[in-house]
Amino acid sequence: MRRFLLVLLAIPLLSGCGGVDASLLATAVHKTEVAGGAEIAFQWNYEVPGRDTPVVMLGSGVEDASKEHARVTAELPGGGEIEAVGDRDVLYMRSELLGDELGGKEWMKLDLARTYDSLGIDLGALGQVGRGSSEQLEATGEASGDVSDEGRQVVRGVETNHYSTTIDLTEAGGNLEKLAELMGDGRIEVDVWIDDDERIRRLEWEQAIPDSDGVRMTMIMEYVRFGVPVDIETPGDSAVFDATDLTIQTLQQRLN
Repeated sequence: MRRFLLVLLAIPLLSGCGGVDASLLATAVHKTEVAGGAEIAFQWNYEVPGRDTPVVMLGSGVEDASKEHARVTAELPGGGEIEAVGDRDVLYMRSELLGDELGGKEWMKLDLARTYDSLGIDLGALGQVGRGSSEQLEATGEASGDVSDEGRQVVRGVETNHYSTTIDLTEAGGNLEKLAELMGDGRIEVDVWIDDDERIRRLEWEQAIPDSDGVRMTMIMEYVRFGVPVDIETPGDSAVFDATDLTIQTLQQRLN
């Protein structure tokens, strides 16, 4: 469970932008937020040394970036699934993978604000499931370097403009150099696709996975459609195992 928590906390989600006019990103952020609830789809590709093909996980869900709520379900490669619910700065997860370590509880809870605060990391410079991809895109825009315009491309039948950049967390501010240390590699390759209505349609990023003997992850998120209803309930306290203290201990041990 400790390694699982380390991987979870060391992945700053959803990214974008740089040398293109910064107003482009600000507009895309705003218009993605005000679009209301959105249906989203994910794909995680894990490149494992010694394997000819990546390990693939697929997921889907809904989010409301303006309210900082999200729910995502993903299929596990070996069978079963994992579900995540984001409610502002709190993340809940449940899976058979975690069942034996939750003391009989159904859900694992992680208070991300308290976790990062214990490490002196500015949560506002990060973003995570539930806080909305637009906020993470905006934060990445502030942290990114030069941007390449990759031209016009179609995402799920929608015409978009594709941009790419590299983020260096050691130069990002907000004490994100600590996050880079946890990851073992502070460089993240990022691509973002923006449609003609100036909304985000696709986000893709690649980074190393800490303590994984060279495994790299590529994560792809796509907005399938906007304007869908999003009604998310968070788990009750009686069903929740709070893993925040364990996570703080795990991360502090790695930094010491």
